[in-house]
Amino acid sequence: MARRLIFKLLEQSTKFGRILHFSLILFLGLIFRLAGNKASLKQIESSGVSDEWIAKFYNGNQFYFVGWKRCSRYIKGVDFAGLRLVRQYKLDSCSEKLSTFIDIGANVGEVSLYFADRNVSVYSFEPDPNCFRALKKNLENRSNVILFNIALSNEDGFKKFYLKSDSADSSLHFVHGSEASQSQVRKLDSFELDIQRDTCLKMDAEGHEPEVILGGVSTFSKIDIVSIDAGYEREKKATYRECIELLEKEFDCKHYENNIVLAMRRIE
Repeated sequence: MARRLIFKLLEQSTKFGRILHFSLILFLGLIFRLAGNKASLKQIESSGVSDEWIAKFYNGNQFYFVGWKRCSRYIKGVDFAGLRLVRQYKLDSCSEKLSTFIDIGANVGEVSLYFADRNVSVYSFEPDPNCFRALKKNLENRSNVILFNIALSNEDGFKKFYLKSDSADSSLHFVHGSEASQSQVRKLDSFELDIQRDTCLKMDAEGHEPEVILGGVSTFSKIDIVSIDAGYEREKKATYRECIELLEKEFDCKHYENNIVLAMRRIE
């Protein structure tokens, strides 16, 4: 009885905290709208699916996302959310030049949508089934986007997958507080991607980045720009050293303080 009461109180406090959080975020969205931003956040609704939400904007657009605490990234609009991540990955200077963009770890699609809106052909990979469901709703009607609900690795088969959708931490490596299940994995090279000149690959594989590179040697040989979030996500270990070692034969690599590895194809 006491345990049920405690869980009930926690549930109510979480609900109150969520309402308070949403109210603050929507107030900030209104402030930006009054300042002239027609794309700012107007409303947040549940989609009816567990912890999946719909962000609605003053310009009439809407965007699905997972994890209610992540709503703050949409205050200024979806395009700004994408731009913020593009800047994080040090790709803002190359967006006008690209013909193809490969998004490994697309989550719900902010970066994929950013490039798709700029007439770039996009391949989006996302293994988390909850995030992929939102990703599909956000991008499935885009003729220049192809979606894959698969985890990438250095082999084809099945691996244990640790699901933690609400914080975007789902991984093939152990995550505290996650739910474990079996997931299909494939090598990037097993996909027939139409890679043209001026191709960029962005990757956040939650600690599995070296294996993705090893499973995509042929694909990486055709890519001009690679940007990787190689931070401390492999059971609290970073992967930037391994990523640089695997890429530096063909790319000039730079490691940034936020553990982004930017690799530019070396021109012989």
